[in-house]
Amino acid sequence: MSWIIAGDEKNGLLDIYPGAAAAYSLRNLQGRSGKDSAVVRVRRDNDDTEADFTATEVSDGTLAAWVGAGNNGLVRTWYDQSGNNQHLNQATNSAQPLIVSNGVVVFDDGKPAIQTNGTSHYMQSPNGALGSVTSFYVAAVGSITAGDNRSIFAASNGGYGFSDQWIAIRRVSGALNFRHARVGVNRNIDLTDTSAKSLFQFLRSGTSLSAWVNSETSTTTVPSDALNLSAEIDFRVLDNAGSLLLPSPGLTQELIAYANDQSTNRAGIETNINAHYSIF
Repeated sequence: MSWIIAGDEKNGLLDIYPGAAAAYSLRNLQGRSGKDSAVVRVRRDNDDTEADFTATEVSDGTLAAWVGAGNNGLVRTWYDQSGNNQHLNQATNSAQPLIVSNGVVVFDDGKPAIQTNGTSHYMQSPNGALGSVTSFYVAAVGSITAGDNRSIFAASNGGYGFSDQWIAIRRVSGALNFRHARVGVNRNIDLTDTSAKSLFQFLRSGTSLSAWVNSETSTTTVPSDALNLSAEIDFRVLDNAGSLLLPSPGLTQELIAYANDQSTNRAGIETNINAHYSIF
């Protein structure tokens, strides 16, 4: 399996790099120990029946067969594989992102993905701020026109506007940026095709915050204010934030966050993720 490092069938990414605050994926991140655990709960749109599915069942035809030809499968819950029960939920049918479209599982480069419409889809953790200091996000952000601000995950104290913490893809004056808005990290992205998936990373180390896109050299800044980043990043994923910040209209496959500085492990985690998704 491509998610295994160095042929060790017992270890998934979270076995090798434990301690995540939250971890969402459509692959199994826990090796053999998690192979029978559900990664997602899906609602079938023709009768609103819900059921859980493992990573294997998502990709081997089980999920598609359960949803049925011509029907859609919507994500009710995206389970947290970290063991912290920070499951992402969406109880409102119209706001649930898509995982099966017209009887066919959504795939991106041969791997299952969750598809958002760019207008109404979002999911939210039950307990607000998760304390993300290091985060990894695999997504194809979709079409972004001039003036758009599209969220990856938003944050902070109940508000989701420009004055709050958010991590986003935005296009300003023709440039595509990967940005942590509140603290001013602004990473220009050389993506000619935003429909192609990328690995986005943020890492806080001491008073500095760094951003990577794929394997490029990071952009690092020292915030001008004294924000407590470890307490203010909230996983309102694929966020619907009204007129100020819209969700990304693309495909999402993985989001992993640590509540501590993963500087020593960042390259290894990046390698693990890229080995599975073949991003760069």
